[in-house]
Amino acid sequence: MFFIDIFKNNLKTQLLGKHTVYFDSTESTNKDIWTLFKKKAEEGLLVIANNQTNGRGRGNHIWHSNKGEDIICSFLIKEKNNYENIGFYSLLTPVGIIEGIKKTIKINLQIKWPNDLIYKNKKIGGILIESKIKDNFIYLNIGFGINVNS
Repeated sequence: MFFIDIFKNNLKTQLLGKHTVYFDSTESTNKDIWTLFKKKAEEGLLVIANNQTNGRGRGNHIWHSNKGEDIICSFLIKEKNNYENIGFYSLLTPVGIIEGIKKTIKINLQIKWPNDLIYKNKKIGGILIESKIKDNFIYLNIGFGINVNS
């Protein structure tokens, strides 16, 4: 069970999660980010879901989650038309997730390029990064799912 108030009260970031939206169930947190983006969403927006029914993976792959058993979220980052930095997000995101998990619960994960999170030779999660350009800024929608109890 996820408690949004406890999450917000313990969040120690300066940017991510300034505005957090929680859904008990959604088709896709990445899709939700773009929907909110059209309504003037701010950088740092975080969408979290207890269940995702139609998550997108690389290509045409669908990522399914089990209600109450997985971590599913997406967040919005803004980059000032610096195309040179965009590639770093595909490297920094999995490293950040892996380091956060290692620091919190002492589990070592690996990265299978380009977007898989691996534990004991099994895929337990994935990362999807999408982008849009608006008003001389590049907006990155970074989503990930981790099979925690499934």
